[in-house]
Amino acid sequence: MDDQPTSLQALRTSLSFKPCRKVPAKVPSIEGVWSTGAIPTIMSTINPKTYDPTPSRKVAFLGLGVMGYPMAGHLALAGHEVTAYNRTTTKSIAWRAEYASTKAPKHATTPREAAVGADIVFCCVGNDDDLRSVTLGADGAFAGMQPGAIFVDHTTASAEVARQLHREALARGLHFIDAPVSGGQAGAVNGALTVMCGGDESAYAKAEPLIKSYSKMRKLLGSAGAGQTADAQRHEDHLQGLSQGLEQDGPQALASGGHRGSPSSSVLSIGFCAVPWSTTSVCRRRSLSSSSMAESKPTNSTVNAPSGRESISVIPPWMTAPSTP
Repeated sequence: MDDQPTSLQALRTSLSFKPCRKVPAKVPSIEGVWSTGAIPTIMSTINPKTYDPTPSRKVAFLGLGVMGYPMAGHLALAGHEVTAYNRTTTKSIAWRAEYASTKAPKHATTPREAAVGADIVFCCVGNDDDLRSVTLGADGAFAGMQPGAIFVDHTTASAEVARQLHREALARGLHFIDAPVSGGQAGAVNGALTVMCGGDESAYAKAEPLIKSYSKMRKLLGSAGAGQTADAQRHEDHLQGLSQGLEQDGPQALASGGHRGSPSSSVLSIGFCAVPWSTTSVCRRRSLSSSSMAESKPTNSTVNAPSGRESISVIPPWMTAPSTP
């Protein structure tokens, strides 16, 4: 018993640990497979849907992350000629291989190369700095875009960078739409995202039929920066809702998705609620008396709640119909 470790440090020194040695798997690179002329077998990354018939457009997609990869796939399956760019080239090569049966899919080594000749350039990268790096500079997309082309940015970025790039685009004879998305990876895979847009009406009208290929809900909310502002407000209200919910309702509020109070007027005015848009998101409405309920009966289905509590509305009224005919 005397030689037993008497402290945590003694216990550590009395034991002999041998770190595990990681042996990298010997998997051939995408380039190696592609150079043989064989097309790699890759599991489908999206769930195809029924796409509205639209004229085929030449487009580019910058950023093939968990969101961008399937979004670009929906554009390709909808009949558009897609050139993909990703900072890691192997990913754009893999994307081209997966969608080889679509209309002339390509991959590019720079954003500028991808944007050359494109009617619309879509983008979904990490943050403000990433967005600037793929748009500005000698190899940026703006340098390769033709006058009149449209840049649609799905990055969750700031309203400030959206307005900056909008001004830069206008100076070059281009159009810029900030269009952050909600719905997560599942929404991208299923082509059922919610898209909040800011920019010029004419540019949005041209891009909207293509945005529809990977979205279920979309709307132009105002001028440049409006999409990012709405998305930021949505996140802020969600955090406030969780905080208030814990104070008022405890853990049950977390299970129900938010707080008992109404969302802020700025978000309510554009139809968003204080919870993230996903398959489990709900928009809460105060229970009303029978007379007031008759006057403001929601257009979508609700679930009745106990007296004094909220009713739950799954889809806000402005999202119950397509944004354009």
